[in-house]
Amino acid sequence: MVVQETKSGERIQRDAAEDFINDFYNTVLDDPKSVWDTMLTDHLRARHDRGFADFESNWSQWSGVERERVRVKPDSQNWFIIDVAYVDQGGNVQSVRPIEFSLVCDDVFANRLPIITCNQDDLRLQDAYNLSSQLIDQNTD
Repeated sequence: MVVQETKSGERIQRDAAEDFINDFYNTVLDDPKSVWDTMLTDHLRARHDRGFADFESNWSQWSGVERERVRVKPDSQNWFIIDVAYVDQGGNVQSVRPIEFSLVCDDVFANRLPIITCNQDDLRLQDAYNLSSQLIDQNTD
């Protein structure tokens, strides 16, 4: 993994976001506990009603994740979009879904001192949305 550094308050670069999300998808299927413990913010963990069991259950239905390059979400800071297709346990590739996600730096000092940089290991997934499900929800109103 290439270490990308970002100063506090600066935009996280697309390359750093892509490295992070690739690490996330490369790890979550084999070691969801590691992802839960080291790659998610408390905010995102709290969105799982049953905690880690809920997170693990969500990911256990998939055997793989195919993905495209990460794009920066226009007019935003530290929000990105990636198109993914999940592969189910039977090996069937599901339809491509656009996922919007945000990253934050979890380094206490980098968040308070502008001269301290945030390296790749300090990035955390703050939030993620399946944009296609949001479109479906909006169309059913």
